[in-house]
Amino acid sequence: MAGMVTPAVLKTLYNITDTVSNSTGASQACAEFQQQDYSPEDLEAFQNYFGLPIQKVRNVSSDGAGIAHDEANLDIQYLMGVAPGMPSDFWIQAGETFDVLAWATYVLNTQGTAQVWSVSYGEDIETAVRTFDATYPRRFNTELQKLATLGHTILFASGDSGVYSRNGFGADFRPDFPASLPAVTGVGATQLEGDGTEKQGTSFSGGGFCLSQYFNRSADCPYQQEAVASFFSDSTNLPPSNLYDANGCGYPDVSAQGVNFEVYVDKIRQPVSGTSASCPTVAAIVALLNDQRLQAGKPPLGNINQLIYQNPGAFNDITEGFNHGSGFHGFHAIAGWDPVTGMGTPNYPAWKKAVLA
Repeated sequence: MAGMVTPAVLKTLYNITDTVSNSTGASQACAEFQQQDYSPEDLEAFQNYFGLPIQKVRNVSSDGAGIAHDEANLDIQYLMGVAPGMPSDFWIQAGETFDVLAWATYVLNTQGTAQVWSVSYGEDIETAVRTFDATYPRRFNTELQKLATLGHTILFASGDSGVYSRNGFGADFRPDFPASLPAVTGVGATQLEGDGTEKQGTSFSGGGFCLSQYFNRSADCPYQQEAVASFFSDSTNLPPSNLYDANGCGYPDVSAQGVNFEVYVDKIRQPVSGTSASCPTVAAIVALLNDQRLQAGKPPLGNINQLIYQNPGAFNDITEGFNHGSGFHGFHAIAGWDPVTGMGTPNYPAWKKAVLA
């Protein structure tokens, strides 16, 4: 399909040349919610079509039966497509409740779970509070901090509604949960130009600032301070300040391609777009970096956010884009960090150099 993003396109775009060693114990996984399962038949068709090694999912963990869905197919196909040969797991939660704390507790209490997790789900942080309670975001973040000390890296898609969330539009911007949390690496979306270059973030790329009553930038993510201050130093295109909380943690942290991914659904190749495509792409890259670190006798990365902000040269700066979603206001991409594309897209050789230093 012409103009589509494939595993080969992503490897070329981000200069990925390393292959999996199969000797270090590096691993990756995706977590799915709302009963969304993947199709093993579609995964095999995807691997066959793109000339990838035929590889089955290592472990499938579920608390109930799921239904094959394009979201789950996208996640597992590109997680395994960008890092073929990497041991890959799949976790699915039954029911309609989006309970990420239950998932984090499972990972924390289960031996041998994957080191890198890609999760392409989210909601308005206030919706999470209404569903559970006001302590829920902080309790979840605390569990992720525990996982980071054990070497787990957690990435969440930043959402597909720009400055709003999947729960709808309101008078003010609605920060995404959990992508806006400091223990999470939030992943936004970019798109290819007609000439194959990557210059801009998408209009749907979720981004903005967490509500500071939950996570304050100076207290909870000080590693962002310099980058975010630089963003605010150029007030030319900032939206009205009453629409967002400028004191909260900023997101996304990084971004990657998110438009027109070629995915097998019901044994048919289809285009799928969203930060749900970007997130497994970056997660697979992190898994490859872990593999390189483990070969060098270093521990797995754990939380990568401080590393990201300390090494801006490890990313391709994206300076165009406006994440208004379907609304009027939004943020603009500029040089350096911005709430559309974060620090930019992966430059694999430079990021590898940083993690091996």
